[in-house]
Amino acid sequence: MKKKIGLFGGSFDPFHLGHERMIDAALASGEVSRVLVMPCGLPPHKTRRLSLAAYRYSMLEAALQGRSEVQLSRYELQRPGQYSYTLKTLKALRREAREKGEKISLSLIYGSDALETMDSWHKPRKILEQAPMLIALRGNDSEKREFYESRARALMDRYGGEIRFFPMEPIELSSTEWRERLARGEKPDENFNPAVAAFLVKNKPYLFAEDMNQISDEAYARLAVLEQEIWDYMPLRRLVHTANVCQYAVHLALRHGQDADKAALAGLLHDVCKYMPVAEQMKLAEAEGSIYPLNPNIAHGPAGAVFARDIFGIKDTLLLNAIARHTTTVPGMNDLDKIIYLSDKIEWGRDFNDLDEIREAAELDLNLAMKLCLREVLLALIRQHKKIHPQTLSAAKDYGIDPQSFLRLP
Repeated sequence: MKKKIGLFGGSFDPFHLGHERMIDAALASGEVSRVLVMPCGLPPHKTRRLSLAAYRYSMLEAALQGRSEVQLSRYELQRPGQYSYTLKTLKALRREAREKGEKISLSLIYGSDALETMDSWHKPRKILEQAPMLIALRGNDSEKREFYESRARALMDRYGGEIRFFPMEPIELSSTEWRERLARGEKPDENFNPAVAAFLVKNKPYLFAEDMNQISDEAYARLAVLEQEIWDYMPLRRLVHTANVCQYAVHLALRHGQDADKAALAGLLHDVCKYMPVAEQMKLAEAEGSIYPLNPNIAHGPAGAVFARDIFGIKDTLLLNAIARHTTTVPGMNDLDKIIYLSDKIEWGRDFNDLDEIREAAELDLNLAMKLCLREVLLALIRQHKKIHPQTLSAAKDYGIDPQSFLRLP
């Protein structure tokens, strides 16, 4: 017996109850027995910049966990540099099913707005040859139904294939409106799954959206590809942390007249070696050579600089130094170094002591923020009976901190 799978793709930026209700309605219709939810990676048709993929995937995972009839796919998020074409995805899904010996029937789940944009799609005839479209009709408006059915007939006459409809309760929700509201600092309401709302409140992925729009097109394109590439190197929670650091670093760079493009890339890549085996981290870190002696807890900083240079082709020395120095600091750090160090410590997902005070200072005075942050770091290391790296002790003097006062603490 064939598995009836409905492919539900989109940006899900953000994922809200309108999306959930469409999944529920598709399953209730009997047209599909399972829904495969697939956030897009690099959409060829979007004119606006999407939020970082770690945010969009995390919202989906939070909302859909525990639902056996709904499956979440990373397929389009892990194809570095490749546009997310529906036709390619359908062919890949069919090829995967053949390799597993599974029999499947594929359908495409869309809202009714797809009928108005289909003419601009990449190879719509080929898409309809691969899978019928299932269109959600919201509410019982007979005039709208007649319009959409007429539009569907015209598209089938033009491209062939099959377009069917399934009923869905109406819900008035605009992703664009909610992005704007969240960017203004508004809290998510009942239009979001509670788990998604909690994620939005904690990580604030839209708060610095306007700042992210200030980075250059070239840097944004590089950022999108690099984010796809680093998915293999760390778990999702760390990907969210790197996204938070990236956005906070861009914000601080713009506040302090620094290069936002470099801040974005350094923020995204700063932890790329965090989950590498320690022996490999140490080997790379020693090759970097600027931080010695090394220990396993801080080696991923300099290791990450070497990795970013050799694997991702990052050549900018300032950017690489900011990655290398984010674990220990060094004396005489430049503003980009400070921005990456601070962003790593104060991004919205962190819950260390006195972060609000450090965040407020970082808006106005990077040196004051560094002083406050380093004091907290040194105190935490002392409380945890951990050794303080010599570079950190030396760097503390730059901000008027007497390292000996910490070393004398009981």
